[in-house]
Amino acid sequence: SSYSNRGVAKSELKDTVGALNDFNKAIELNPLYAQAYAYRAEIKLNQNQVEGAIADCNTALKIDPENASAYNYRGLANYQLEKFTDAIQDFTMAVQYKPNDLNNYEFRGIAHYYAGNYDQAINDFDFVIQSNSSSANAMLFKGLCLIGLRNFDLGCKSLQMANALGLKEAQVEIAKYCN
Repeated sequence: SSYSNRGVAKSELKDTVGALNDFNKAIELNPLYAQAYAYRAEIKLNQNQVEGAIADCNTALKIDPENASAYNYRGLANYQLEKFTDAIQDFTMAVQYKPNDLNNYEFRGIAHYYAGNYDQAINDFDFVIQSNSSSANAMLFKGLCLIGLRNFDLGCKSLQMANALGLKEAQVEIAKYCN
């Protein structure tokens, strides 16, 4: 819908109030427009309205059970609520329906990391790194997973690579684990 398209444009311009109004109007005109709910969920998530974002994602997924964006945003919301198992399930569905979006693999890897599933997290980070060797964040979390598995040599190498790619947070972790 044109309201939804305009909402996306306003969102990119950081006009969240205007974007929210346009997504509301798009939904009012077509209550079965799943992507408008997903877009609105993103705005709500950015405004820390986590429960509202989850509700919009749930509505989008009732309308369109294959909406990768809704799974992604619900995964981010569940991650914020520290519901890592739910986040992992949502990111897995997002990967299923949008396999070329590396963000979903990286987010799932981070959720696996916080859930203590280091091996699964490393699998996701390796996929991201193989697809985009300049992904400093994936390097950082892969290093932290390896350290969690007590493999300090490889973990520190990964952290140093993240640092070389310009990720300042890596320096803190290097000082903590690698010196």
